[in-house]
Amino acid sequence: MSSALLRMAAVLMLLIGGLHAVAAVIAGVMAAGMAGVLPTVAAMIVAAGLVRGWRWLAWLAMLGAIVAIGAVLGRVGAGPVPDILHYLLLAAYAVFVVLTFAALWQGRDARVADRSEPVEIGK
Repeated sequence: MSSALLRMAAVLMLLIGGLHAVAAVIAGVMAAGMAGVLPTVAAMIVAAGLVRGWRWLAWLAMLGAIVAIGAVLGRVGAGPVPDILHYLLLAAYAVFVVLTFAALWQGRDARVADRSEPVEIGK
């Protein structure tokens, strides 16, 4: 179940990267600079790591998303990007944090036993 939650968080992180890309295009890629493009690239890297099940990256991404919520809140009402896009980013980051927390709270998935022969109990 934990890996399924991490995969859902990865899909959500791709959506967040897409929203950042839309915001960079609206603001103008040249005007936004690296601050507009870097979150998109970082979101794609995080999504790839979450699909692979890298829990250490999930911890870092969750903490980064919490910080990003504050950063996005600071941009509401300022700049050329519509506020609805900022609110969508806020909601996506909040859901990402909850999904990632749930996946990390559950722990790792149990490994499948390597045995192929039957095991007799009681002998």
